[in-house]
Amino acid sequence: MQQFTEAEKDEVVRAVKEQFDQFVSAVKKIDTKSWASFYSDDSPVTAVAGVDFYGDKKTWVETVGEYFSQRKSQTIEPVAVKITPLAHDLALLVSEENTSMTQGDGSVVKSKHVFTMVWKNEKSGWKVLHSHESWVDS
Repeated sequence: MQQFTEAEKDEVVRAVKEQFDQFVSAVKKIDTKSWASFYSDDSPVTAVAGVDFYGDKKTWVETVGEYFSQRKSQTIEPVAVKITPLAHDLALLVSEENTSMTQGDGSVVKSKHVFTMVWKNEKSGWKVLHSHESWVDS
């Protein structure tokens, strides 16, 4: 594992947390284009949602865009966020959120939601290389 100072680790945590907060904001707005901008264009992207695997960014974005199009509104409130710096340009983020989605038919789905994400600092800033999300309806 690459050695770096506590100050360098703190900077990675700060930068990734800032990006994650903006990511959550894009999810709340149900804005597919903004949400997708947090995923890498320079590196391969993979994602897992529940038990479904997505091996490329294009398929993942299309799938999430379809989910977003079915919602009237959405809230996502982080309960816990832990960021572990792995290198100067790489970090692991795990989080837990409370989520509520109002569907197009007016029904409301509430769930406990969790993310595991690998973030990399690329030319365009901190981007997601891999995400895994799971949820359980509450």
